[in-house]
Amino acid sequence: MRHTRNTYQNGWIETRPSKEQELVFVYRWRERKPDGKFTKRSEVIGPVSVLKTEANAWRAIEHRKLEVNSGNSEAHAVTVNMLVNRYLETELAELRHSSAKAYRSYLNHHIKPQWGNFSITKVKPFAVEQWLRDLDVAPRTRGHLHNLMRVLWNSAMRWELIEIGENPMKLVRVRGTSNGHASRRSSPSLSASVCSKSSASPSAQWSSSISQRDSVAASSSPSSGAMCYGMTSRSSCGEGS
Repeated sequence: MRHTRNTYQNGWIETRPSKEQELVFVYRWRERKPDGKFTKRSEVIGPVSVLKTEANAWRAIEHRKLEVNSGNSEAHAVTVNMLVNRYLETELAELRHSSAKAYRSYLNHHIKPQWGNFSITKVKPFAVEQWLRDLDVAPRTRGHLHNLMRVLWNSAMRWELIEIGENPMKLVRVRGTSNGHASRRSSPSLSASVCSKSSASPSAQWSSSISQRDSVAASSSPSSGAMCYGMTSRSSCGEGS
């Protein structure tokens, strides 16, 4: 049997009347059979009256191209737009409403405008790091965007759109967030305490230690004459008699 290499296919869109005589957009593609020959497949996208233009029909079916080409090693043709659209279509419903709303906003207003037309294999960690650094957003938002990029690339590996391995987005560093790069500040009260002790003169520190010792000595029992220097046993201090 002759083996031929699968090539990435976009398919094509055409219109045809439906059973209700309404004109619909139809997505068509070729599927390779085990014997190496092709068979034509098709899927109705939606009514022309709703989608209006072929461009809208392509946007509606874009995620479907990933499924048509699943198992195809030529991932260079898979764009971030296609990856995001599939994620929106298949994964977002599993999230809570508030999380799904935030993710959709991040994807549509930040990730797609910047990376949408890039092949997923051409998006490199250092470029993403610079992009996040230069974004005029809060540090927390940078952290969310970074995490979402990692989620997208994990999905791409799970869907076998890229080679399974180390997620390249894990190499991206985002400073100023809670991912371990944030600067750590000591407690103001602790700092003040340390500073006040270190600035005291040696004689003042010696006097303070003597005062503390005398106050401990005062807690001894008069009857026993035993001194309680931090002893934990009540009987040792004459209090248990």
